[in-house]
Amino acid sequence: MNLRTRLAALACAASLGLTGLSLAPMAQATIRPAISVAAIEGYCPADVEVAAVEWVASLWENKKDAFTAGFTAESVFALAAVGAEEGLIDELLAHLRTLAPKYTENPGGAAKLAIALQAMGEDPENFAGLDLVKIMQDALAKDPTAEGIYNLPYVVIALVREGVEVPDAAVKALLESQDASGAWGFQDWQDKTKFVADADTTGAVLMALAGLEEVAKEAKATDDQAAVKAAAAKGIAWLSSTRNAKGYWDGYSPVNTTAMVLMGLRAWDKDEAETKAFDYLLKAQEQAGGKGFPNSPTGTEPELYATVQAIQGLSDMTLLNLEWAMAECADVETSATPTASATATPTAGASTSTSTKPTPGTMPKTGN
Repeated sequence: MNLRTRLAALACAASLGLTGLSLAPMAQATIRPAISVAAIEGYCPADVEVAAVEWVASLWENKKDAFTAGFTAESVFALAAVGAEEGLIDELLAHLRTLAPKYTENPGGAAKLAIALQAMGEDPENFAGLDLVKIMQDALAKDPTAEGIYNLPYVVIALVREGVEVPDAAVKALLESQDASGAWGFQDWQDKTKFVADADTTGAVLMALAGLEEVAKEAKATDDQAAVKAAAAKGIAWLSSTRNAKGYWDGYSPVNTTAMVLMGLRAWDKDEAETKAFDYLLKAQEQAGGKGFPNSPTGTEPELYATVQAIQGLSDMTLLNLEWAMAECADVETSATPTASATATPTAGASTSTSTKPTPGTMPKTGN
């Protein structure tokens, strides 16, 4: 079952009304049958993603002060991943333009901003009078760790995407920061001698390693490629061993952590088996009212950072291949039989359609 199908099947019990915003014609699937990705032209977001994007758009209209530079960059990632209305993303980029000078003082901020611009086809070497590529290169020349493991994976991803060489010292720093367990993480803030394995960080590093592996492969650098693949395999094994019984990964926010892990696994084509993790995200969304996502296991209120990272985790993209394209669902004729989960009796209020043609839908824009 492909990811689009599984999301729709898992979400078939949820009734997700989309109301209250200025909407632009887009497309979505209400319940998706088991059709192949090749049969779909473009990207068609599932209902759960559309509902989450609508919540983000509403928050942007009503509470712009919630959008810090980091949250805004992550919002661009999310909206680009599902092909949301370009007008909304343009507003977020304009907001980032005002925040860029301060945000890019940290190389991780420069990297995330660069990835957002790359996803939207913008030039990271000329944004708000800043050359983000040079900022990252200068940071690595000064400190190959880019001032820490929270920054380094994103710097690597941004440079790989830009086709800029990642210094050997930075690659070495990334590989050597892996714990014997296979995880990446950080030093305990109270006890600097203690390593804290972190699933969020491991997910981010796996995306960076996938980019480095592709670069090594193209350069026919077999030793480098083997080293990167070996490190990634250990990281993936650690993640597999630390998933809890409910199917998600613990962290400061299980939604954020699980989404980051899914993207890291997806970069190595290892996410398709994580059905319980996708199921957990959908249940978390329902728990928070069916639109945004909560940032705690028992949370009932949506939170911006959790929501935009959940959208990314539920999408088909990673930060390596993130590229905006207008979401599109074509009418698709298929003889494929819908999956059992897609045809199961839904809870009250849910759609019971099992049509093999995606249902037209909407995605939000701000209307400003």
